[in-house]
Amino acid sequence: MRCRVWIVGFVGSIANVLGNVGAKLAAEDTTPAAASVQKTIERGLTFLASDAVAWRKEHDCVSCHHAGLVIWAMQEAQHRNFAVDAPLLKELTRWVAESGDGKTGVPRPPGLPKALNAKAVWLGLGLGAVRQPDEVTTTGLKRMLETIRNDQLENGSWASWPETRPPIFGNSDDSMTALATLALQACADQDTLVKAARDNGVKWLTETKSDDDPQSIAMRLVLWKRLDKPQTEIDLLARKIRERQRNDGGWSQSQDMGSDAWATGQALYALAHAGLTSENAAVVRGHQFLIQTQRENGSWTMTSRPTKPGGEGSGSLIPITGAGAAWAVLGLVRSADQPLPPKVDLRSQLDRWKLSPRNQGQRNTCSVFVTVGAFEFALSKHHDQGMPLSVEYANWACNRIIRNRTADRGQFFHDLLKGYERHGLCREDLMPYEATFRNTSPSEAARTDAKAAQGLGFQVHWIRPWSKDSGLTEQQFDETRRTLASGWPVCAGSDHSRLLVGYEDDALHPGGGKFMTRDSGFGGYGEVSYEWARQHVYDLFWVELPETRLMPK
Repeated sequence: MRCRVWIVGFVGSIANVLGNVGAKLAAEDTTPAAASVQKTIERGLTFLASDAVAWRKEHDCVSCHHAGLVIWAMQEAQHRNFAVDAPLLKELTRWVAESGDGKTGVPRPPGLPKALNAKAVWLGLGLGAVRQPDEVTTTGLKRMLETIRNDQLENGSWASWPETRPPIFGNSDDSMTALATLALQACADQDTLVKAARDNGVKWLTETKSDDDPQSIAMRLVLWKRLDKPQTEIDLLARKIRERQRNDGGWSQSQDMGSDAWATGQALYALAHAGLTSENAAVVRGHQFLIQTQRENGSWTMTSRPTKPGGEGSGSLIPITGAGAAWAVLGLVRSADQPLPPKVDLRSQLDRWKLSPRNQGQRNTCSVFVTVGAFEFALSKHHDQGMPLSVEYANWACNRIIRNRTADRGQFFHDLLKGYERHGLCREDLMPYEATFRNTSPSEAARTDAKAAQGLGFQVHWIRPWSKDSGLTEQQFDETRRTLASGWPVCAGSDHSRLLVGYEDDALHPGGGKFMTRDSGFGGYGEVSYEWARQHVYDLFWVELPETRLMPK
């Protein structure tokens, strides 16, 4: 529909906008609490660090499973703001970079003089994940890529070793070619020889039907995304991955195996590249599987695969356990919401828009001030201009809903929102706040202005609908902080309602931190502890005015 743009200080209607009439409720969130996903990641990273140190101390072996994959996982986690052991990551990276060219000392199998040095691929993928490599890392990566390039066959593919243990080595040319090409992608723009090898690998993959191995599909998808292939091709691969998700929420390495961390992490990593977010049902179930199956030490139970069908797995599960944990972490950090900053403060933005706290005086209107505060913030944010809205009008509209005409009374958020849906919301200057309740009716100009506001497309998102029992779940608490971190204040209902306008993690405060508030009770900024919020809040919601709904067709 088309309706008027509604701006304080502007005369008349100046533009057309698109929107939905009335406030819309967000769908109920069924995702695992972000805190649970983050805790799983943190425990996984802790395991990877300690396991890598133990492996190096005992074996002094620069391996795929305890070096290359660990660096890759820790680098991705660090880039996405998860806490990692930075000194250890730097030390491991240097260790790998100075380890040589990634060639194996094992003789090539008969008939395959150029069988791929998979070690160079996995170590190259780890070094290639470093966002700001130093000279040592750059030099080490070039050595790995030269080995990979020299192993390439004339047809553009790389030959896997027969009768070697999957999934790190395995016997899939498709899988190894996708991984080798992905490793080359890190430096393809800086080296013409590397670029030529990458392009030949891409050509082979494009012209060759996939062997349908889960790793082949996942790595093709990641490579296709990094090459900016058409989304239709990426979506086709993503669909194949989603179709193979097991009833328990995980993925398996092969049809005869159960779900595990390697396959599930790899699937989540690929699906994140395809654009699936933490709210997607397949991703949610994958997260739940990894949360529920993680062991106390931060690892996941893994099974060693035989080198050939009917054979036995390795006698040691240490390599595949380390590798499986690395892929679980890679999948989680890529598909999860990024950690929240330790502090968010919207007060300077409010002050810049001249939406600083106002005093309600002796009237019982705290919830009205809070509700109007959310709407005027959303409107001001869209236009980057302060647009105070009428508390008096919102109070009048709510009183019409609850049929109150005789006295000020504490209003519920849900009744105030019904008042907006029925009567709209006007600018402050058209119905200023009064020191005492007089049940004043709005002017015709205020009513007209309020009707225009109904078409702007405000959206209401409930974090916690009102309940007679106060208290927040961890998911509601986490969503509140995440909403603030996204730049939106949150309306918090309690015995005295407040607009939450920031937070700060601080171990010295009860519950581990505090929320900043805009408080009409005394007309200033205040604060409440995390512990107080967890115990005393009855309902929470926030309001946005999506920019996409204001773009003219």
